[in-house]
Formats: sequence, structure tokens, C-alpha cells
Amino acid sequence: MENKLIPMTTFVAEQWLNKLTTKQQLDNIYNYSLFLKQQLEIGFFIPCENNVPLEKPLNYDIWEELEYNDGKGNGTIGFEGHKKYKQDKSRVLFEDAIKIDRSPYKCTKRLLIDLAVDTPFRIYTELRYPDGNIERNEFPNPKKPNMTIEDLVEYNLTLTETAIKSIYGS
Repeated sequence: MENKLIPMTTFVAEQWLNKLTTKQQLDNIYNYSLFLKQQLEIGFFIPCENNVPLEKPLNYDIWEELEYNDGKGNGTIGFEGHKKYKQDKSRVLFEDAIKIDRSPYKCTKRLLIDLAVDTPFRIYTELRYPDGNIERNEFPNPKKPNMTIEDLVEYNLTLTETAIKSIYGS
């Protein structure tokens, strides 16, 4: 499976083509169905602690690439916030799928999910079509209050290593 969120029917067809044993195929299909049925949480998109988004620490990207930072606690003296952010980031299921914005009225410029901070968990989406049409949605909306991961298939989201492991196991 490529690292994209895909419809269940496509996933089942891919499992058939992979020439796995029947048990492996059924296990993968079952795990993917459970994955798709999870109700959306903000922590699926950005690092959170108790459903509260964490701010990315200053110089986090540089710290993450340092040689002595092995992720096991070495090299974290004075960087406890960085280590905590890294742990919470490892639970995220979608890569680069969100843009934090203080304005609930701003839409993204690409196929990204936009979160209005300091409001209840809501997702604003914008799909741009080649003909110039733009389709905007806000989730959850009154018509569909309990959204699941499956509702996001059309946004072509990239799965993280954590999401892949939850589908295929370790």
C-alpha cells in the first residue's frame, strides 16, 4: 500500500494483488476497516496533549536532526519540551495535513485541512478543481456530526509511519 488514505474497496483490491496469504489479507482488511472507522480527533493531525494542540518548540527541526538526539533521552538536557513534542508527534496519523490558523474564516490554498485554534475542534477544507471551482466545507457540520477517518478519503492525505503500523502491525 502506498502511504495514502484510500477507499476501502481500493484497499481490498490491492490486498488481492499483493499475493499475501488469505489470513494476512483478512487481517490487513480488518485492521484497515477499524482504522477508517475511528472518529476524528485533533491528535490525528497535529501533536496534542489531552486534545490540546502543542506549539512546536523553537528550533525543533534543528534539534530533531542533531546527531546526539537519538530519541531515547540522550541529548535532551534542557530540551524536555522538544522530547515531549516528539513523543506526541509520533502519535499523529496524517503527514502535513493541517494548517493552524487563528481565523476561522481563512481557507487553505492547497488540499490541506485547516483548524481554527481556540474553538472547538473543527476542520475547514477547500478542494480546488481544474475548472476553477472551489468547494469549501466545515466539519463537523450539522448534517454529519460524527465524522470518521473514512470521511477524509477524498482529500488524498498521506499516512504517517504510525498509521501504517496500526494497519499492518509492526
